[in-house]
Amino acid sequence: MPEAEPNPRGLERVPVGAGVLDPVRPRYRVPMRRKVLVAVAFLPVWVILGELVLRGYYAARGEAYSAAETREVLERTVSSIRDPIPGLEERPRRGDFVERIHGIHPYFGWESHTKSNLIESGARSYREGLYDDSFEILVVGGSVSGLVGRKGANAIQRVIGEDPRFRGRKITILNHGRGSFKQPQQLMLVAYLLSLGYEPDAVVNIDGFNEVALGVDNVRMGAHHAHPHWPRWGHVASGRESDEARLDLLTEIVDLQDEIEATAERALSRGYSYSVVLGRRAMARVAALRVRWRELQGELVASLSTSKDDPARGPVKEKRPKGAVDDIVDVWVSASISLDAICRERGIVYLHALQPTLHDAGSKPLTPEEQKTGGLPKAWRAGVQAGYPRLRAAGPRLVGAGVAFLDGTDTFAELEAPTYYDGCHFRGVGMELFARSIGQALLDAMPN
Repeated sequence: MPEAEPNPRGLERVPVGAGVLDPVRPRYRVPMRRKVLVAVAFLPVWVILGELVLRGYYAARGEAYSAAETREVLERTVSSIRDPIPGLEERPRRGDFVERIHGIHPYFGWESHTKSNLIESGARSYREGLYDDSFEILVVGGSVSGLVGRKGANAIQRVIGEDPRFRGRKITILNHGRGSFKQPQQLMLVAYLLSLGYEPDAVVNIDGFNEVALGVDNVRMGAHHAHPHWPRWGHVASGRESDEARLDLLTEIVDLQDEIEATAERALSRGYSYSVVLGRRAMARVAALRVRWRELQGELVASLSTSKDDPARGPVKEKRPKGAVDDIVDVWVSASISLDAICRERGIVYLHALQPTLHDAGSKPLTPEEQKTGGLPKAWRAGVQAGYPRLRAAGPRLVGAGVAFLDGTDTFAELEAPTYYDGCHFRGVGMELFARSIGQALLDAMPN
C-alpha cells in the first residue's frame, strides 16, 4: 500500500480528477476557518496601511490630519451647544439649559449664573483691595472677545509686560466677553460694572461680527437691530408661557445636545481621534447633529411672540435687513464713542478693536478645512458681507472722535495655516497674532 503523502499544515486534500488542472500532483484547498484566521491576523496591517494612505491623500490636498485638532473640534462643538462662549461657561445640568443660559438681566438683556457670580467676585476683589498692585484689563464684546480674554490672555500679558512701564507689575485680564453680545450691550455692561465698584486700568472692546451679523438677523425676524439678539432675548422677554409644541421643541433640543455630547465624548474616550477614519467619521456625525440642532433652534425662535407691538422687539421700522446696515454701523460708532467718554472721565484707557472674521472677503487665504467648517446662517453671512466694508470705512469716525481704534480685519491676510474652526471663531497661531496686536495697540493708546 503506498505511503500517504505528508500533510503537515492540515490542509484539505483535493482528489485527482476533481476539477484539478494538474492531474499528476494532488492540490490542497485551504479550509475557510484558516482563511478567516489569516485575514484577521493581517487586519491590523491593512488598517495601518489604510490610515497611511488616507493621511497621505489628505496631506496632498493640504488637509493634513491632526488628532489634536480633531479632539479640539469635538470638545468645542460640545462646548458651543452648551455655553454662550465656547469653552468658557460652566456646563449647565440637564433639564435646565434654557433657564441657566437665558436668565433675564435688567440692563443688558440676559445673563448666565456663572457670569453673574463672576461679576460679584470681581466687585468683591476691588472692595478688598486685591487689585491694588496690578494692571487690570477689562475685556468686553461677544464670544470672540471672550475667547481672546481666555486663550489670548497670555499673549496680551507678555506684550504689556515687556514694556518698561510694566516690568515687574502683575497684568490681570478681567474677561467679561459674552456670547452674542453686540452694541450697545457692551456699553451697558461696562457702565454696570463701574457702578458696582470696578476700577480697571484699561477696557478693551472687541466686536464687529455680532453687530452686523446678528443685527441683520434681528431685522429679518422683526426685531430692532440695536436690541439684543432676538433668539436669546425673545425667550426671556416675550412672555414665558409654554405650550405643548414649544415644550416638545425644547425637549428635542436638549435631547440633541445630549446626543452630540455623548457622540463626542465616546469618540474622545475611545481614542477615535487618533484614526483619520474614525476621527473624521465622528466629526461628521457631530456636525450633522449640530445642523439639526440649529434648525430646531430656529423653530423655537419662530414660536416666540409674534406680536408686532411687543415692546421686546423694539421700534421696528426698517424691514429690509441689508437696508439696516448703515443704522447698525451708526449704533456701533456711537456706543463706542460713549464707552470712550465714560472711560476717559475715569482715567481708564479704552481700546476698540474690530475683529477679523472668515466671511470678510479677502481677509484670509482660507484652507479647505476652514471653507468646509465655516458655514453661517444666510442672514449672518449677508450681514458680514454687507457690513464689514462699512465698519472699516467708519473707523476714521472713531479715530476722529479720539477713540483708540484697531482695525484687526487684516490680521490673517498672510496667514496660510488654518485658524478658524467655524464661521467666526479662531484659535492657534491666529489667536496668538490677534492677541499680540491687541496688546501692542493697547500700549500705543497709553499716555507716555
